[in-house]
Amino acid sequence: MQLYYTPIRGYVHTVEALVAYAGLRERLVPVPTKPYAPDTPLPAVNPLGKVPTLVLDDGSYLAGGPVIYEYLDSLHDREPLYPAPPARWQALRRAWLADGLFDQLVLLIVEGWVAKPAQRPDYARRCWDKVVRALDRLELDAATPGPLDIGHVRTVGALAFLDLKGAQIAADLESALPEAQGVAWRDGRTRLAEWYARERERAIYATPLLPDP
Repeated sequence: MQLYYTPIRGYVHTVEALVAYAGLRERLVPVPTKPYAPDTPLPAVNPLGKVPTLVLDDGSYLAGGPVIYEYLDSLHDREPLYPAPPARWQALRRAWLADGLFDQLVLLIVEGWVAKPAQRPDYARRCWDKVVRALDRLELDAATPGPLDIGHVRTVGALAFLDLKGAQIAADLESALPEAQGVAWRDGRTRLAEWYARERERAIYATPLLPDP
C-alpha cells in the first residue's frame, strides 16, 4: 500500500498513530507530499488532491482521514479504536470535534497567507471562536477519558497541530485576530492539558513514518 501524506515534523499525524497501533509499518510505502505544492502527484491519485490518500494493493484508493483510519483499524487484532455501539457514537463524536478543530486551524493558517490589508477580521474571528469552543468542549470530555479510541487519537493530533502552528497563526493574523495574541490553550483547561500530556507518552505517537533527518 502507498500512503500519501504531508510530512510535518513535530506534529502527531493520526494516520501515523494508526499505522503504529495496527503494526502496519512494513506493509506501507510512505509517499510524503505537500498538497499545495504545484508539483504534487496527488491529483493523479485523488481527484480532490487531499491528504491522506491510501492506494491499496489492487490499485484502488481510499481518501479522507476518517475512511483511512477505520480501514487501518480493520487490519489488526488489537482492541479496535472504533468500538461497537454505544461507545462508538461518543468516539465518533470526539473524532468529529477534533477534525473540526484541525480544519479551523488550517483555515486560519490559509487566511494568514493573505496580505495583511486583505485579511478578513470577521472571518478570522469566526474561525477562532470555533477553536475556543472546541477546546472548551474537549476540556469537558477530558473529565471522562475512557479507553483509547479514535476520538482520543484524533484529539491528540489536533492539539499537537495547535501546539505546532498556534504561534504562527497569531503572528500571521496579528492585526485581523488580536484576541489570539499570547493565548495558550492550556490556560484554564487543566484537565485537558493533563490528559494530553499523559496521552502523548503512548508509543504510537513516537513512530513517524519517515525518520527525522
